[in-house]
Amino acid sequence: MFIGRAKGGRFGVKETVRVYVEIELKDTEKGPALRMCGEIWHRRQLIECGQNYDTLMDMLDKGEFTKLNVPGSQLRALIAIWDRWHLNDMSPYCVHQAARVRELYELGLTDPDEIRKDPIMACCPECGHRYGSKWCYIPIPRAIVEWLKNFMATYG
Repeated sequence: MFIGRAKGGRFGVKETVRVYVEIELKDTEKGPALRMCGEIWHRRQLIECGQNYDTLMDMLDKGEFTKLNVPGSQLRALIAIWDRWHLNDMSPYCVHQAARVRELYELGLTDPDEIRKDPIMACCPECGHRYGSKWCYIPIPRAIVEWLKNFMATYG
């Protein structure tokens, strides 16, 4: 999906770059699974690709977009969803550990080996899941799924 054009200076080019975001919302046995990927192109050269939502947010904050195909508020909402729900079917923590892992991240603790030492992450008191021992599915709220479908229908 074409998001817009932006100044190319941060990427070392004088011309504008094109910004795209791939959004895949797939129905699975457990529920919707979200995968997202950002791409930044200069002419036919791929400059940046992957989980670059922080770059896109920084570009938005600094006014580097010269043309947006979506309103800035909608792009901010999309980035927040991307950050929170991308690969929701491949979570190293269970649904009961989700709030705790967010707390640990906010405290700056992101090393998986350190996270495993937290008592709640070592063994979930509700289901016994050990952080990182298998992939877990974290359900996406229905309102978020509907927002994404509407966003893709409107701007895709």
